[in-house]
Amino acid sequence: MVMMPDVVYDAYESVKTENSKVIYMSPQGKTLKQNEVRHFSKEEHIILLCRTL
Repeated sequence: MVMMPDVVYDAYESVKTENSKVIYMSPQGKTLKQNEVRHFSKEEHIILLCRTL
């Protein structure tokens, strides 16, 4: 399914706070490892944006 950028942006804006940590994931990025996940688990609010091919 292809999502329009404005829909994704509106969803992002509706949940974003000043304490939000945004993580953008894509197939071209580095591998997410367990120690990074532990680090992110201590954040107050996480937004994951995922991209596929």
